[in-house]
Amino acid sequence: MRFTKIIPAFFMLFAATFVYGQDYLMHTLMTHTDNARSVDFSNDEKYVYSAGYDYRIVKWRIDNTENVVYLNGHTDIINCVRVSPDGKTVASASNDSTIKLWSERANSLIKTLKGHGHYVNSVNFSKDGKRMVSASSDKTVRVWSSVSPYSVIRTFVGHKDIVRDAVFSPDGLYVVSCGEDKAIKIWSIRNGALMQTATLDNMVVNVNFSPDGKYLASSGDKNQALIWKFANGKITKHAVLIGHNGDVNAVAFSRDGKILATASDDRDIRLWDVSTGRYLISLIGHNDRVIDLVFAKNTNMLVSASDDSTIKVWGVFNTGDLLKMYRSPDDSFDNAE
Repeated sequence: MRFTKIIPAFFMLFAATFVYGQDYLMHTLMTHTDNARSVDFSNDEKYVYSAGYDYRIVKWRIDNTENVVYLNGHTDIINCVRVSPDGKTVASASNDSTIKLWSERANSLIKTLKGHGHYVNSVNFSKDGKRMVSASSDKTVRVWSSVSPYSVIRTFVGHKDIVRDAVFSPDGLYVVSCGEDKAIKIWSIRNGALMQTATLDNMVVNVNFSPDGKYLASSGDKNQALIWKFANGKITKHAVLIGHNGDVNAVAFSRDGKILATASDDRDIRLWDVSTGRYLISLIGHNDRVIDLVFAKNTNMLVSASDDSTIKVWGVFNTGDLLKMYRSPDDSFDNAE
């Protein structure tokens, strides 16, 4: 044990990247005819939904043992696909300025939602599944009812440029949005008030909450991701995650909130210790930039989408083992600015 503590840090990172990262690849799914932009698991974790530049949603059997199902209807690039918390509905957001809702069981279109005046870049459900939030290139964020009549509940206006992503806090009290105006904005669902604007040096393309709502992660250009502490509608910087060699396109927390995954233009998926901000391992396998990634709701499996037109399923991760393996007992961390 004493010997391992004097091994140079760069060697430990090299070993983690090329020994353990490859070992976690479970399946590679290939049917998209162009870049894949977004992925999510079905709630029973038997299927993966993906979407991208070929205008269609693909429903895959996770072990690739059955024929895929195609959901067709969008007329432009699909930027985001997400499964509702009850697993019954699939939502998709597209450059055709619409959001479409699909029946998970029937594999059919339920409703097309119109209202945004430009590309819809993301759509996400609230934890209770009763609402959705969308982010658009029209510089607005909209909250929708996810049940009939699927009306707009609230519209948030304040971003000065394209809004790339928006998510609900787990308690459902706030919406956090981010965009190409280099801002993260926090909004109150109750009264529509802007609670905070955090301005960064780079555009912000993705935000995500830890399951307990104590942390928010954000990503963007300049090769960085950030972890923020979140409380009462405000964020404070907790960790700056440095190590990617390209823009960071997506962030996702494990179901226990202890590990953060980041996806980058450098083709790398990295796992980080949330409490300390330490780099743990890399997941190597994609041949082009990685655009989206999502952890499963019930197990620590991870699915990723890439411009190499493939979907990859990784895991199952034992977060306790990963943290023990790559965290020194005397680790301390304070690189927040």
